[in-house]
Amino acid sequence: LHPDKNGHPEAEKTFKFLEQNYQRLMQCAVRKVGARASESVQQRTRREEEELRVEEQRRQRQEEERQAAAAKLQRDEDERHEREIWEAQEKERKAREHKERLEVMIKDKEARNAALGDRLVAAVSTPKPSLLVPSLGVSMGYTSSQQKLGSVSSTLPPMAPAVSVEASSPMMRSASSAGTPAAAADASPSEQRAVGRLTVKLLGAKDLPYQLPPFATNAYGVLAVGRQRFSTAALAGCHPEWRSSFTFDIFRVDTAMWIGVYRSGLGWGLLPDELVGTTEIPFLDLEEWSGVGCDIGRMLEPQVPQPAASDLCMFLELNCSIEWF
Repeated sequence: LHPDKNGHPEAEKTFKFLEQNYQRLMQCAVRKVGARASESVQQRTRREEEELRVEEQRRQRQEEERQAAAAKLQRDEDERHEREIWEAQEKERKAREHKERLEVMIKDKEARNAALGDRLVAAVSTPKPSLLVPSLGVSMGYTSSQQKLGSVSSTLPPMAPAVSVEASSPMMRSASSAGTPAAAADASPSEQRAVGRLTVKLLGAKDLPYQLPPFATNAYGVLAVGRQRFSTAALAGCHPEWRSSFTFDIFRVDTAMWIGVYRSGLGWGLLPDELVGTTEIPFLDLEEWSGVGCDIGRMLEPQVPQPAASDLCMFLELNCSIEWF
């Protein structure tokens, strides 16, 4: 394949080109091989030490990364274990407080049912019942809930006696921090720690006593939990629909929500407002209704005794939810 053997006119030029390429290849190879062949002992030692140092640094970085990854994995495992322990303790605490709360609310409901039974027996056995309509002196022109609350505060009956229970949990200790349950009820809410929050939506009342048109007045509702009291707007008719929402802070579980329905007095405040009916709903019932998602009816206890043949049956419609802390 040598170009000069074929008598080609450009054989000499081609042969020189191949020789040049060969020279370039030889120079590159000799220069590359001769780089280490020509280095001294000191240079080779420094080069090997540098390579060892670089390799040691690489291995050290790999070891540090491995240790950091192992430490992070251990931290995550410890945090997960601590979180599981905390969740188990929190679940146990909530279950214990829920059990204690239910026991207290059951005793409170039994006491209130007994008190209601005594009132009914007394109302039936009394030949001449006393007048139960309070003297309020609220003007029909009032539109502010605070004005109504100030006037009806004197008619809010005291709650049924609280059931004495041992303060065995933080929730119960906070409720009885004033010494006794009765003393805690009188303590200021700001001095106690709230154990829950109650949200109530009072939808309306049904079948209130009929009034003659010239003497018909508006009806409004008052809700109270301890010292917290709210009032709805005053609406006309025997079936007012207030649809008002209120939020109460819960400081005790052995109590109830008191609801009263009033009718504004005649004569722009010359005659007192009339307390039509009341009801007490223990917290045990409120917790059972909490989260049901449907409206609930509650009978109103009339304040003026009704004849035995009367078919008057007043009741409230509401829904509620309780959030325990």
